[in-house]
Amino acid sequence: MDELAKGIQVAKGQLTAMLSGKAQIETLMPALQAVTDTLAAVSEEGILSLALPPRLERELVAQKILFPLMTGRRREPLRAVGTVILYECCVDLKIDDQYEKWRIRFEEILAQLIPD
Repeated sequence: MDELAKGIQVAKGQLTAMLSGKAQIETLMPALQAVTDTLAAVSEEGILSLALPPRLERELVAQKILFPLMTGRRREPLRAVGTVILYECCVDLKIDDQYEKWRIRFEEILAQLIPD
C-alpha cells in the first residue's frame, strides 16, 4: 500500500513540475505507469485505506473497477489515472480553471507517446 501512496506522490510531484514548466510529460510516464501497475494489483479496500483526498480516492476506486474492461489497452489506464492526478495537481496549484486545457494537452501527448 505504501508503494501506491508513494507512487501517487511521485506522479503528483512530476505533474506539478510539468504544470509549472519545469518538466516534460515524458518524465512523468514511468511514474504514472508504476501507479497504474500498482493500482491494478491493489484491492479496493487498500485504496480506501490510503486516506487520499475524497475525489482522488473515488476516482481511483472507479478506475480500479474499470481496469478489467481495459485489458490489452496500454494508453487508457494511463489516461484515466493521469487525468485524475492532473486534476488534483491543478487544484493544489489553484489553477483548476485551467484543468481542461491541461487535460487536452496531456491526452494529446499521451496519444503520441503510447499508441493504443
